[in-house]
Amino acid sequence: MATDLRSNRRATRDWYSISVESVRRTLTLLLVVIGAIGGAFAYQQWDTRTKSERAQKRLADAGSLARQIEDRSDYRQLRKEFFSAWESLDAGRQAFEEARFGEALDLADQSFTELQTILDRKQGKLEEQGTFLHVQGNVEYRRGERGAWKRAGEKDTLNPGDWVKTSAGSSASVRFADGSEYTLRANTMVHLSSQTNRFGRNEQVAEMAFGWVELSTETNTGRVKTPKSDARIRSSSEAMVSFDRDRNESLLAVYEGGMEVTSQNGQSQTLGALQQVTQIGDLLSAPTSLPGKPRLALPPNDRAFDISSKEIRLSWRGVPGASGYALQVSRNRLFASLIIDDPERTKTSARLGLRGEGDFFWQVAAVGSDGIRGPWSQPRSFQVIRSQRSAGDDKTAPPLRIESVQSYGRMLIINGRTESGATLSLNGKEAEVNPDGTFNERIQVDEEGFVFVTAVATDAAGNAAREQRRVFVDSAY
Repeated sequence: MATDLRSNRRATRDWYSISVESVRRTLTLLLVVIGAIGGAFAYQQWDTRTKSERAQKRLADAGSLARQIEDRSDYRQLRKEFFSAWESLDAGRQAFEEARFGEALDLADQSFTELQTILDRKQGKLEEQGTFLHVQGNVEYRRGERGAWKRAGEKDTLNPGDWVKTSAGSSASVRFADGSEYTLRANTMVHLSSQTNRFGRNEQVAEMAFGWVELSTETNTGRVKTPKSDARIRSSSEAMVSFDRDRNESLLAVYEGGMEVTSQNGQSQTLGALQQVTQIGDLLSAPTSLPGKPRLALPPNDRAFDISSKEIRLSWRGVPGASGYALQVSRNRLFASLIIDDPERTKTSARLGLRGEGDFFWQVAAVGSDGIRGPWSQPRSFQVIRSQRSAGDDKTAPPLRIESVQSYGRMLIINGRTESGATLSLNGKEAEVNPDGTFNERIQVDEEGFVFVTAVATDAAGNAAREQRRVFVDSAY
C-alpha cells in the first residue's frame, strides 16, 4: 500500500514538473516573438522618422538654394531653363505631405543637385540656349551627363551640355538663339554644346551617337560630329549628317552653302551645294552630285478640301536630270510617321484619295539617274474637312490629352492635343487649337497649393471630352 502511495505521488510530481517546463518554454517563445515584433515596429518607426527628418532637411536645403537663385538677375531665364529642378522640388514637397518620405528624399536630392549646378553657373551664360520648335512622338532630353531623362514638349528649352534622343516614329526640331535650326529624325541621339569658331563667334555643336540630323545655319557656322568624322557647316547653309553605328557608315550632304568634312584619320573633303560624301570606317568617298530641290505647284499651301470630293491632285515642277521622284504625305509637319511613302514616282503629279479629316503635310524629293535622292522640297499642308455634318451621324467625343503643365508661379503653361477643328476651353476660358490639333496655352490661376486644370474639347457635332490635371502652384517659385 505504501508503495502504491509513493508511486502515485511520483506520478503526480512528474506530471506537474513537465507542465511547468512546457509553460516556461511557451512563455519564452512568446516573449521572443513579441520582442521581434516590437523590434521590427521600433525599427520601422525609427526608419520612417529618419527618412522624414532627412527629407525635411533636404527639402529645406533645396528651397534655400531656390531662394538664392531668385536673387540673381537672370532668375526668370534660369527658372524657365531649369524647370525640372523646381518641378522636382514641388513633387518632393507633395510626397512629404503625403508621408511618402523615401520618395520625397529622392526628389529633394535630385532638385538640390540641379539647383546647386545652376547656382554654380556664372550669370549671363545662357545665350546659346535652344528651344524645341516642334516635337512629334517620343522625344526626350537630359540635363548634362547625369540628369534624368524627361519627355520633351514644344517650347521646352535646351542648354549646352544637354542630350536629346528620339525613338522610332519620332522627330524634333530645335532652334538656337543664333537662328540655326537642327532637326533630329527618328532613332537619333545627340549631345549639344557650343564653342567659339575661328572667327570668334559661337557655333552650335551636335555630337551624334547615332541617327540622322538635318540643320540650317544663318549668321554663324555649325558643326556636327560623328564617332568617325567632323563636319563644319558654313553660315547660311542647309546640310544633313547621318551615322549608322551598326554598319559604321556616315552620309554627309549639303543642300545649300558648303561644308568641310574631316575623317578620323585626317582625310578631308570640301562639299558645295548639292553634293554629298559617304564614309565607311575612316575612308571618305569623293563628292557626288545631288539632284535639285523640287518646287511644289498645286494645291496652294493650307488649302481646304471637303471630304465629299473623294480625291485631290498634287503636282510639282520637274527637276532637270531627275529620273523620278519620292513623295511623302504625313499628318505631322516633321514627317515622323507617314501615310504615304512612295520613293518611285515617274510623274510630277499624284492623286490622293480622301478617307479622313484633319491636317496633312506633303513633300517631294527628286531622284537622280544613279538612284541618289536629293533634298526634300519645302513642305506644304492641306486640310480635309466635312462641311456638312449631321449631329446624329457623330456620337464620338473628340480625343483630348493634356500632355504637360508647367508652373511658373501662378502662370501655367499647358500643352496637349485634341481633334483638329475642335473648340477648347481651359478652366472655362477659350483656348486656341493649332491646325494639327495641338495646343499650347498660358493661363493665370488665383489659388496656391494644389489646383486643377480642366480642359474641355468640343467637336463640330457637339460631342465633348473632358480631362483634368492636378498641379502644385507656389507663387514663391
